[in-house]
Amino acid sequence: MTVHGAKGLEAPVVILPDTATRATAQGGALLETAGGGFLWCARKPDDCEATATAREARSDAADRETLRLLYVP
Repeated sequence: MTVHGAKGLEAPVVILPDTATRATAQGGALLETAGGGFLWCARKPDDCEATATAREARSDAADRETLRLLYVP
């Protein structure tokens, strides 16, 4: 039984998404802050607290978008 068959959605071809890889946040050195401003930090090792928080927020947004796209038919 296929995954779709278990849900009652039999199809001749079943496409399963790639769930083994994790998307990485794409973007340049310009990071958006929670307050709507922007910070410039070209290298992760040079991050201060504010840029590290902004970089983590961008990574979290990429993770949420990946999970959102997993359920879009």
